[in-house]
Amino acid sequence: LKEMYYMIINVIGLILTFLPNLNIAEAKVRDGPTTSDIEAFQWLKNNTPEDSSIMVLSEEGSAMSYYSNRKNVIDENYLLTNNINQRYQDSFSVYRDKFITNALERLNYYNADYLVLTEFNKRRTNITAIAYEGDCMKEIYPSTGISMEELKNKKVTEIYKVECRLNLKPNLN
Repeated sequence: LKEMYYMIINVIGLILTFLPNLNIAEAKVRDGPTTSDIEAFQWLKNNTPEDSSIMVLSEEGSAMSYYSNRKNVIDENYLLTNNINQRYQDSFSVYRDKFITNALERLNYYNADYLVLTEFNKRRTNITAIAYEGDCMKEIYPSTGISMEELKNKKVTEIYKVECRLNLKPNLN
């Protein structure tokens, strides 16, 4: 009877330690890179200089670097990153900025050459598009010929090239 009691306790303990991991695994799969993201990251690998730096959200940084062989501004490896709280906030803010000067200040500060906008990013930052596309932020992927409606319906990952550099000292506080 005592052995049966210990066995039941062990089974319950195993179940209780296993169930939370299912939620974590499901979230990682749901929020992992889509086929569209992987294609865009591979496009970066084949169409950008090897020393390019790419702005993505921290959750996307490692996957982007893996598929593109390009440097990210931030990823989930926070341990040895200087000013990680500021970097994390800036990477999030650059997508929500309403004005190009604010976005460029952050992008230039981190020497980002490209900005990637994924569906995960849109959900996470609660946007449908960046607000400041224009002369300083040129959409370079996907190639021209795809309408905005098609982009929204197909949920295509977008890549923008940072074309301008500001001559300002950043005030990122």
